[in-house]
Amino acid sequence: MAKIIDFEKYKPTKISTRCTFEGTGAVKVISFSNDASETTSESLQATIELLSKTYPGIMVFTQKEAAKILSVSYQYINKNCKEGNIRTVKFGDRQLININELAKLINEGI
Repeated sequence: MAKIIDFEKYKPTKISTRCTFEGTGAVKVISFSNDASETTSESLQATIELLSKTYPGIMVFTQKEAAKILSVSYQYINKNCKEGNIRTVKFGDRQLININELAKLINEGI
């Protein structure tokens, strides 16, 4: 059975540029920042670190690997690479996606 969450119970507290809502319901903590560039940069760096730990020693990914990581189809990745929405690095006849580009896709989308 679904639990109804009453967001009126959550009191906002201001911390630097971040605002946190705390409560005891199904949602424990929700955070957001007023400074989008700071959050994006931190989030991007954290995503790169996570990818590096998950795939040690790998700096570029095939389109199939990227599709699996992003939970999308290979055709979707291939189409966006051809359209220039996803930057690739060419090695011979292979188009590979840099770890930074993959982290950017995870955080910002296309």
